[in-house]
Amino acid sequence: MREEFSVPSEMTLLEALREHFPKSSGRKLREMLTEGRVTVVGKASHRAKQQVAAGASIEIHPRDKAAASVRRAERSLKTSRLAILHEDETLLVVDKPPNLLSVATDKMEPDTLHSRALG
Repeated sequence: MREEFSVPSEMTLLEALREHFPKSSGRKLREMLTEGRVTVVGKASHRAKQQVAAGASIEIHPRDKAAASVRRAERSLKTSRLAILHEDETLLVVDKPPNLLSVATDKMEPDTLHSRALG
């Protein structure tokens, strides 16, 4: 079920989510953002620190209805394997391809060294 609310005053998106869902953990709220479940004035947003204007409409979508852009990105995720040079209980050494980001930025790139190592 989709839920919608308006922001009472200008604040960051994470602050607005905390105010609307006071019993939810910060981790849970950030998961909503990374899953593409949060839209601000009709546009998917992943940035916790995004400034949201007073009166702006925020929608929370169920997991199965997450933003189409996130689902498309997940489908197009590259599945190429990493060349593992060394692995033990505490260390993983890989040959990182050029131009592959180590971790995602605020643009939420789906294909990163981190995502490949965990995938």
